Amino acid sequence: MFSTDDEGVRREGLFGSVVVEIDKLSNGGLGLTAGVESPLRLFLVFLVLALFIAATQVVFRSLKQRRAHLMERSDISA
Repeated sequence: MFSTDDEGVRREGLFGSVVVEIDKLSNGGLGLTAGVESPLRLFLVFLVLALFIAATQVVFRSLKQRRAHLMERSDISA
């Protein structure tokens, strides 16, 4: 990223929602700018992530309850 011969480099991440721009300054240094290009896309990415985590927790809790129920049944029958 920093070793290109271009005057300026623009990189996008998270489906185009986050942007980083690198420009060569007149004094020979590099200027770095970062920002949010599309807040809606960023919100949707985190919403999908939050829904996945919530679904994982629900499944884990239900499996844990099922395991406890089966363990209880095996203790009663023994």
